[in-house]
Amino acid sequence: MDVPAYVLIISLVFALISVIAVRFFGVKGVHVFGASLLVFFIVLFWSFSALFSDDEVIRINKTGELRKATIVNATQTNTWVNGNPQVLMALRVHEKDGSSYPATLKAVIGMLYLSEIRPLNVIEVVRDRENHEKVVLKMHDFEQLQEAYRLKMEKKQ
Repeated sequence: MDVPAYVLIISLVFALISVIAVRFFGVKGVHVFGASLLVFFIVLFWSFSALFSDDEVIRINKTGELRKATIVNATQTNTWVNGNPQVLMALRVHEKDGSSYPATLKAVIGMLYLSEIRPLNVIEVVRDRENHEKVVLKMHDFEQLQEAYRLKMEKKQ
């Protein structure tokens, strides 16, 4: 799995601060170890929370609009989740009026569906209503999510 650059930078900066604290300020190594462990887990949680967060995908599937998109290019990110690769796709999203625009999508693709992710294949995506370049893959329960959201909005009125 690729480690984001900011994780390495934060780790190196903290290691440097730890060495300076022990060497020049007489801080005990046990305290530095405890603080290092705490910072390590905070950085780990922060860096991987976005990878495993489905809140944005679910929100867009609830409130977004279904569109067709042609895959222009697809590459693996070298990140794996539960044995499934994360793929970065360059897409051409097609509007109902016939126009289209470019967008990118990063998603974990199940091994059974990986063969469908190749250039010139057309897939279903859901685009955000406010930011049309933000697209996600259509979830298997898209219709139920949309219906539940529609009913919720009707109750509010």
